[in-house]
Amino acid sequence: MAADVVRKTLRLLFGPVPLPQGFPWPRLAQTGVWGVRIAFLPALFLAMVQCNFLWLFGASPSLTRIADPDLAIASEVWSADSVLLGRYWTQDRIPVPRDDIPPALVDALVSTEDARFFQHRGIDLVAPFAVAWSAIRGDARGGSTLTQQLAKNLYDTRRSTSKGLLGRIPGIRQVVWKTKEWLTAVQLEFFHDKNEIILLYLNTVSFGGATHGILSATRFYFDKDVPDLAIEEAALLVGMLKAPSLYNPVRNPERARERRNVVLHQMFRYGKLTLPVRDSLSALPISLRLRQANPADGPAPWYRTALSNWLRDWCRRTGYDLNTDGLVIRTTLDSRLQEIGDSAVATWMRELNRRFEGHWGSQNPWRYSNGREIPHYLDSLALGTARGRSLLARGLDTTEVLKDLKVRKRRHLFTWKHGRVDTLVSVQDSIRITRRLLHAGFVVLDPSSGAILAWVGGIDHELFPWDHVGSARRQPGSTFKPFAYLTALRQGWTPCDKLVDRPVTIAYEENGERKTWSPHNSDWTNTLDSMTLRHAMGRSINTVTAQLTMKVGPAAVSRTARAMGIRSPLDTVPSIGLGPNPVTLLELATAYIPFQNGGNAFAPWFVDRIEDRSGNLLAVFRPRPRRALPEDISWMMLHMLKGGVEEPLGTSQNLWSFELFRGGGEMGGKTGTSSDHADGWFVGVSPALVMAAWTGADDPSVHFRTGELGEGSKTALPIVGKFLEAVYRRRDLPYKPTKFPGPPPGLARSKWSCPTPWDTYRDTSAVDSTAAPASPSTEVGGGASPSILSRILPWR
Repeated sequence: MAADVVRKTLRLLFGPVPLPQGFPWPRLAQTGVWGVRIAFLPALFLAMVQCNFLWLFGASPSLTRIADPDLAIASEVWSADSVLLGRYWTQDRIPVPRDDIPPALVDALVSTEDARFFQHRGIDLVAPFAVAWSAIRGDARGGSTLTQQLAKNLYDTRRSTSKGLLGRIPGIRQVVWKTKEWLTAVQLEFFHDKNEIILLYLNTVSFGGATHGILSATRFYFDKDVPDLAIEEAALLVGMLKAPSLYNPVRNPERARERRNVVLHQMFRYGKLTLPVRDSLSALPISLRLRQANPADGPAPWYRTALSNWLRDWCRRTGYDLNTDGLVIRTTLDSRLQEIGDSAVATWMRELNRRFEGHWGSQNPWRYSNGREIPHYLDSLALGTARGRSLLARGLDTTEVLKDLKVRKRRHLFTWKHGRVDTLVSVQDSIRITRRLLHAGFVVLDPSSGAILAWVGGIDHELFPWDHVGSARRQPGSTFKPFAYLTALRQGWTPCDKLVDRPVTIAYEENGERKTWSPHNSDWTNTLDSMTLRHAMGRSINTVTAQLTMKVGPAAVSRTARAMGIRSPLDTVPSIGLGPNPVTLLELATAYIPFQNGGNAFAPWFVDRIEDRSGNLLAVFRPRPRRALPEDISWMMLHMLKGGVEEPLGTSQNLWSFELFRGGGEMGGKTGTSSDHADGWFVGVSPALVMAAWTGADDPSVHFRTGELGEGSKTALPIVGKFLEAVYRRRDLPYKPTKFPGPPPGLARSKWSCPTPWDTYRDTSAVDSTAAPASPSTEVGGGASPSILSRILPWR
């Protein structure tokens, strides 16, 4: 088929023309036909290039793409209070409107790149003569118009998929490229006026690296917006267009300055600058104020990472490209709450790590549960690093590898005294330092909708990107107990029903093997008192929780937790109520929402709506409440959470050290501590917010040794306290100390009103651990031996 087309076409172009028999002047007729053919050949060639005849010339942009150019534009993420949180991009490009382009930038561009721009229609017929004359004078210059450059930049006309068969032949390749750029330039001029072409050019052109478009360049080099560009700054950017690497003002400041002055001279030559202005601007040094563009830049980096996963899934389902489609994502995050959360975590974790260093001093904190130091801990971790594995793969023995890993080299580290530092340190010592750090996670949710308001995934995102809010799973300890008590309420129990704090031994079967379990309280004692469920949960009594779990059934506790929002795997063992199953901080906070809002469960959500770059609405996301609890049971659970603050020896009473209760404000919550004090937890509920915090080392074998320092009430609760205290002080936020709603109509007071008299208990050392402390040890305070860090990093 294709061969027939070629044969017929060649015959039509070059074959003899059949004439009627007896036609006069046949030679003259044939000559005329050939003249028409020769005149028609250029038009035919252009048509063949445009339609990619027989795949010889490669694809050209369609008229639709020329009329409506499709730029690769970064997507923007905005907070609920209209603060830019960050961008997702492969090319850092955000288009600017024509009104934002200063006249000096247009003058510099046209004077330098295409002085006859406003006279031609895409192809400048005078340009080839000007190029030849410049070459004769030894000042080589290009002959492409701005519109031709735009065609090349916008549609990448020289990429491999645009070559075609003839594009693989040297010499012919350049002819094909230029022809396509001429055709595209003429079409661009047909569909767009001169101002639109200049705007497209400035929004498209690369200024080196990942910096695309004038706004990206202006922000990167001068940390300002386009309308604020000075004349000499505009000239510098225009000068870079000839060769962005060669005239880069960071790497080649002298060359960039010379090129900038060439642009200023061109502006003077074409009457855009006076001679004194040109000379004064040319004498100025280059002044930069760099702002590095990075997709990870911006507040709430852990939140934006989790958000990007959600967005990419949405884009796969809807056909959008997060990095190139210029989406505008309006999130639920409140930048003011995020800022306060960041500050609360940073402030408290600096203090908590100081206490941890004082607690251990020069001793190593990686310990078995019996308190014995884990042998060869650093060696095994060092051998598992990329450097260690590489050396072992080369055949070196362990001794040689460990010797190499003790050589000091320049590495990035994080310390609370100096923050992120670049210093000389060995692999082993860098592990020693980082393994002694305590980390944190903190999340704030709106209980009326499940909206995520703040998200702090750790202490330093660049060095520790692992997210302790949505990714890390750790044992929640006593923060899981409310699900055991909730199960009892669902089965007809009330907060005023009583159980005895007594020793218990529970027989059960696991994998066909009969076992027994004897839970104990964190202080290894039992009061033998009969106490209300509210008091037992407020004090976090393990023996009462264990008894209650067996009465309602471990499987029922598991189903209750699932109904509230727990998604992690749950083993239905007798100890389930004490929190042995690892969960994420986000799902734990989510599961507390029905306790606060009258019984509605919500999935946590990131995005309010998504728009295109023109502001057209693409999608709206509204939470769908799911009735998880009857209103009376929800209110009784909230009443029990308040017990941690109001009941004698309640484990949440550390909240009283913060200004949260002025004017009769109320607060509830539950503390939690896993075995050996490896994890500290606190979930707090206020009349308007649900807040959850976690603290601990990345390795659970690294932890405090005593409940006085390591309980969740001492490690995690202060983050919530500091956060909410700061929130209440902000006048620009709608959150103030208030009371919770009263009991729903019809709920008998006798079911919930049973406060424990304060004079019943005089001990004030409330603890919340789900297990006993490690073996007794002497507390190390200010007089401890010097910290190991002071020997590794003398400047610390």
